Amino acid sequence: MTSKSEIKDRKTTVFLGAYLNFTNAQNINCRALAIHLDKSKFEVYSLNLFSGNLPLVDNVKYFRCFQPLRISKYLGYAWGIYKADVAYLPKTECNQWNRFLLRLLKRKSFSTIEGVLSGTNLTKALKVFRSKEKLLRHYETFDKLYSITNFLKEYNSKVLKLDTDKAVLPLGVNSKQFSKTIASNITAIVMVGNQLQYKGLEDYLHLACNFPNLHFHIVGSTSDRHVQKMLSQKKLTNVICHEKLNHKELIQLFKKVQLHVLPSRAEGFPKVILEAASAGIPSLIYSDYGATEWIKTKQNGFVVDTVSEMAEVIKYLLDKPVIFSKLSVEAVELGQSFDWKVTVKSWEIEISSIASNTLT
Repeated sequence: MTSKSEIKDRKTTVFLGAYLNFTNAQNINCRALAIHLDKSKFEVYSLNLFSGNLPLVDNVKYFRCFQPLRISKYLGYAWGIYKADVAYLPKTECNQWNRFLLRLLKRKSFSTIEGVLSGTNLTKALKVFRSKEKLLRHYETFDKLYSITNFLKEYNSKVLKLDTDKAVLPLGVNSKQFSKTIASNITAIVMVGNQLQYKGLEDYLHLACNFPNLHFHIVGSTSDRHVQKMLSQKKLTNVICHEKLNHKELIQLFKKVQLHVLPSRAEGFPKVILEAASAGIPSLIYSDYGATEWIKTKQNGFVVDTVSEMAEVIKYLLDKPVIFSKLSVEAVELGQSFDWKVTVKSWEIEISSIASNTLT
């Protein structure tokens, strides 16, 4: 039996089940956790990929996944779960293997739900799990399950009967990485996302048609044949396509735009909203996924229900430069309030709580 003094003195070992050196939403979130977790309290283990495109994070112990990945990733997860007091497993890969290891090694684990499990999100999830029952069984495996917003917690409990912890684990942003520009007028708008045909691209192009004097930038999978078909049908001269941009390229583009528009109906808490806000760029988005929880209309952004309302907001902001400047200032404050240095505190509290139940 481990004594209370030994528990207090030793660090909590955490396994972050992701590839910290490869660009992917869940990898990037785990990378941020690896950077910001207090190393005097936590010892961090994770994975890195032989084909990684990002530098390794310091003060992290790694298993380097080699070719073929279909074999080495299983070894990597076994190593990480064996080493950990607590395993954070946000990805769905190797899920049956991981469940087996957690039971065998009697390790504590947790995961997060980062989107509304309906519509296209549910369709994509069911491709992995084959049925809703297996999907729910996967999430019920973990000792703790968290939502990243209060809306997601309430939605998934009501619709899927999937209960998550009363605590919410918000994601964050490295707000200091972005150059902050307080604009007074709108000349360019941006939309950022993968699988753009599911993110409301048609509505975005509708806005481009209505405001021919503004530049509408698109960042994401613009070479996709469905996207190309939509673009060719519209034949818009004020739309600029960028494909996928790395972090430095996105920061540079943010210096040229003043408004972020994301007409998606199925999200969780889009990271790009916080990134844009950190650069002084407010967001105009739909209300379907509970965005009023963090965006206050006419304060740090706009939350609406229809594309016609989006058009009305853009016209309103074009006519009100003073109001837009204030909106930009408040957007910066939104980004700062979700800086990882702030949000990581919630993660540390929950990880420590899970670990204390393990060590005693």
